[in-house]
Amino acid sequence: MFNRMFPLRHFLKPFPSLIAAACCATSLPARAADIAVSTDSELHAALKAAKPGDHLRLGAGPFKGGFFSVGLHGTAEKPIRISGPSAENPAVFQAGQASGMQLVQAAYIEVENLHIARAAGSGLMFDDGGKEPFSCHHITIRHCRIDDVGPGGGACSIKLAGVADFSIRNCTFQDWGVGGDAVDGVGCRNGAVENCAFLAGRGAAAVQFKGGSEEVTIRRCVFHEAQGGGINVGGSTGMPYFRPKPLGFEARKITVEGNTFIGGAAAVIFANADGAVVRFNTIYLPKQWAFRILQQTPREDFTPCRNGRIEDNLIVFKSNWYEGGINVGPKTAPETFTFARNLWYCVDAPAKSTPVLPTKERDGVIGWDPGFANPAQGDFTVPAGSPAHGKGAGALPR
Repeated sequence: MFNRMFPLRHFLKPFPSLIAAACCATSLPARAADIAVSTDSELHAALKAAKPGDHLRLGAGPFKGGFFSVGLHGTAEKPIRISGPSAENPAVFQAGQASGMQLVQAAYIEVENLHIARAAGSGLMFDDGGKEPFSCHHITIRHCRIDDVGPGGGACSIKLAGVADFSIRNCTFQDWGVGGDAVDGVGCRNGAVENCAFLAGRGAAAVQFKGGSEEVTIRRCVFHEAQGGGINVGGSTGMPYFRPKPLGFEARKITVEGNTFIGGAAAVIFANADGAVVRFNTIYLPKQWAFRILQQTPREDFTPCRNGRIEDNLIVFKSNWYEGGINVGPKTAPETFTFARNLWYCVDAPAKSTPVLPTKERDGVIGWDPGFANPAQGDFTVPAGSPAHGKGAGALPR
């Protein structure tokens, strides 16, 4: 068990080549509207009074959590920043029975350099208050560490609902809730999760976007032993929670690219998805499947899960994985999925490297060892001349 107060780079040592970006500190330029915040009461007051351009500079803490604000608005030219001292020495939140921080109908907000731990509720929450979809927008979260949330209920490390134009970058997550995800988005659009590390959750998926989410990219992240799966493209959402309203899909136009999945139940789950691209990912020794195609919302007015593109991935597995690596549920449209240029290699029985796919793959590579440099230490680079050249996370075009 890692010491939660150690610098981020200390407990991510096993995978330096994969998640170095998550360890990079940022220098914070001085601003005329700097507000020093050292106590819980000061932070409550600052959130209530903040105006465009203000920079709330948090001390080391610990803060207790339970912070709540409605209508906190910066502007495109003058965002409101809430930041700890640095990525290496973040402001610590020990929320106890509360959530860390919830901002409702917020706009142009930047949150960085926080370490939220041991929260019974979710770590960070951004939402539209259930009123006007996408009234919460232009949200940036970077260089944050969130661990040990829940474990009960649907506690998530970061919960987004009705959020547009968002970015989550260079963050690290561990031990998210049994029924919640590390990053959970309901009815979100135009966003990205990039350069993040997901280190072993308790049961739910690491990342999930559902409830009408669209135009979201998950890029260059590391998923290490995510028990509930790496990424859920879609899911199952109650009708009142869709944004702006149910349109016949849980998620569409989702891109999953340049990620590395180590272990875990499955890398990517398509659930009531209407179009998604999964490309240039490295999937190493999944416990059960590489991919799942499901219909978790069985309504007749929802399209069957369809139109997934799975291309240029590097999939290394053992012969005891399930169903030839692809799980296809009822009432889906697996015939609309396309597979192209993926490499499939079974480490313990190369002759069993052929996956069981719902459609014929174009230009697939079967049974060739990619020759990873040091997978035990998270180094999945391939040598010159490897049949894996041009495939997997390391080959994602810049």
